[in-house]
Amino acid sequence: DQWASIGHNSHIVDVHETGTEPRPWAAVAAGATPLPDAVSELDRSERLRVLDGVIEGMYTADLYNISHGNLHPGVIQIDETGERTAVIADWGLERAVGATVGTDTVSPYTAPEQLDGETTPTTDVYRVGALAYWLLTDREPYADAADVAAAIRTGDLSPPSELATLPDQIDTVLL
Repeated sequence: DQWASIGHNSHIVDVHETGTEPRPWAAVAAGATPLPDAVSELDRSERLRVLDGVIEGMYTADLYNISHGNLHPGVIQIDETGERTAVIADWGLERAVGATVGTDTVSPYTAPEQLDGETTPTTDVYRVGALAYWLLTDREPYADAADVAAAIRTGDLSPPSELATLPDQIDTVLL
């Protein structure tokens, strides 16, 4: 219901219908390309447009006090109609299922507070930053870490300008 309430934003996948029988379900708009499948074809300006769309969608959610909490490339789709724009899906479904069945895993996009089972107002901000890191450097945060959770806790992350042709100022923003 929360997801459906923000579906009017062009950067959020529309929820057409929901139900609870025989078990909870949601019918959502389909047809867009998953970001991981499209990213190699995107130039830097298109990647920035995707990031802008993600930020716009997350901003709308924040206006309604809705947190995604599980933002990562796999929940972002590229709408190929017109300009390639981002649409965000899975507003809490994957996280809720993982928590219920005990398979909630740590990923390079996990915010530090989530390692302790918490979600705060800055969780989505952290995850947008991790997504930006990946989009701008072509490397997931903590890609070389043997223990991703430990690396997240210490913040031991390579500066983006060392991984891609980016201005040094981006390091301050993303780190």
